[in-house]
Amino acid sequence: MATALGECLRQWAHTTPDLAATLAGGIRAGSEAFGGYLDAGFDALTAVLLLPVYQDATDPSALSATANRHAQLGNHLLNMYWAGMTDLTEGSLVDRFYRHPATAARTCEDLAHAVVFPSTLVRGPGGDRFNAFFAWRLTALTPELKSNPDGEGRREVLMMSGTLLRTADTETAVTELGRVLELTGELGNGPNLLVALGGGIKESPAAVMALVAAWVARWTASTWAPRARAEQLSAIFSAALASLDAQVRELAENTIHRAASAGHLQFRRLLSQ
Repeated sequence: MATALGECLRQWAHTTPDLAATLAGGIRAGSEAFGGYLDAGFDALTAVLLLPVYQDATDPSALSATANRHAQLGNHLLNMYWAGMTDLTEGSLVDRFYRHPATAARTCEDLAHAVVFPSTLVRGPGGDRFNAFFAWRLTALTPELKSNPDGEGRREVLMMSGTLLRTADTETAVTELGRVLELTGELGNGPNLLVALGGGIKESPAAVMALVAAWVARWTASTWAPRARAEQLSAIFSAALASLDAQVRELAENTIHRAASAGHLQFRRLLSQ
C-alpha cells in the first residue's frame, strides 16, 4: 500500500495538489512510499513537495534500502539539477549525494552515462549546466586521479569528457580535455570525440592541434589505434597540414613524426600529399 502511495503521488501532485501536499508530509526517507515514488520516475511538481525528504535521504547517516534505491535517488537529484531546482554548491542536494558514503564509484559511472545520453545536449543553457557539472566532478576527482590515474573516477571522467565538444566552445572544451589527458592519459571514451575534434580544428586549429600533439606524445607501440580512430586522426592531421598558420602546420608534422617513432607509421603518407 505504501509503495502504491508513492507511485500515485506524482499523479495527485498534478490533479489534487492539496491532497498530494498532505500525503507528502507523511513520507519519510527510506520508506516504502518514498521508494515507490523513486521507482515511478522524477516529476518536478512532486519533487517540490518532497524536498525535505530528499534532504533527509542525503544525510550522511541515512542509508537506502538497496544500492539500486540509492542510485535512483541520485538520478532524481540530477534531474532536479537539470531543472534548476538545485545547484552544485557545498551542501546542495547533489553535493550531499556525491559525498554520501553509500555513493559508490559504479553508481557515479552509471549516472555519468545517463548524463551524456541525450543527443540533444548541445551548446546553450543545458550545455552550460553540463559543463559546470563536468568541471565540478573533475575537480572533485582530481586528487584521486593524480595519485592513481587508473583508479576510481577514471571511467566516470572519460565517459563524460567527449560530450564537452558538443556543449562548450572549442577553446573551453580543449582546455578541459587537456586536464583530462593530464590526469588519465586519455581524452575520452566517446566514439565521436575525434570526429568532433576534427570539426573543432576549423574553429581553433592551434588549440586542437596542441591537444592532439600532447596526446600523441604519450603513445607507445601498444597504444590502441583501430582503423576508425586512424581515419579520424588522419582527417585532423590533414586539416592542420593545410592550415594557413605555419606553427600549426609545423606542429602537425612533428606530431606525425612522433607517432611514427612510437610505431604508428600510417600517418606519414600525409606528409607527401
